[in-house]
Amino acid sequence: MGMSSTGLGLNRWCCIYRIKNMNWWRPGKITFSRDQMLFLLEHLELLKQGIYPPDPFSPNLNAIPYSQTIRTTAYFEKACQLAAEVEVRLDACGVDGKLLLAEVRAGIPLSIESRRALAYVSGWRRKRMSYREWLKYRKYRKKLLDK
Repeated sequence: MGMSSTGLGLNRWCCIYRIKNMNWWRPGKITFSRDQMLFLLEHLELLKQGIYPPDPFSPNLNAIPYSQTIRTTAYFEKACQLAAEVEVRLDACGVDGKLLLAEVRAGIPLSIESRRALAYVSGWRRKRMSYREWLKYRKYRKKLLDK
């Protein structure tokens, strides 16, 4: 099994929920990968309030970096947009999406249904198929590959 840069297996998200604050991404670098989705789900309540989680690796968490550029958007806008996108993707999964959110908040290992929902909500853009159609397609594709 391949190892990631952290020393844990590549599929660490499906067996063991990750260590708190092991990963942190700038808002502009979010591409909705599985690890990033877990990060966003973990901090969803904070994002809804318009607050992006502070960088745990920064030496001074309260420091505001000096910038000579003028900001053209509100400070809370990106956090609210990310929260809305995560909620839309979770709502598309129905009960499995709610289960995923509950398991991430509780910090327990993800069930099969939650792992499926995580695979559906992850990705650079939303899936064009509904969640149920996507599950059927995956099952059909798996049958073809097993032959």
